[in-house]
Amino acid sequence: MPLLLLLLMAVPEWLARLILVDGSRSAKVIRRLVHPLVAGVAFNALQALMHSSEPRL
Repeated sequence: MPLLLLLLMAVPEWLARLILVDGSRSAKVIRRLVHPLVAGVAFNALQALMHSSEPRL
């Protein structure tokens, strides 16, 4: 997870603007995912799944 955050921070501004054009589908998805409530729930869900004591399949 921290690796993904570092990768996201390493993207140059010009490239991020190119990918996240206003009104594009990817921009809408990213904006929803980075909303604090959604991001918090997603983070906690991933942490719970990764650190659960249940055996993985």
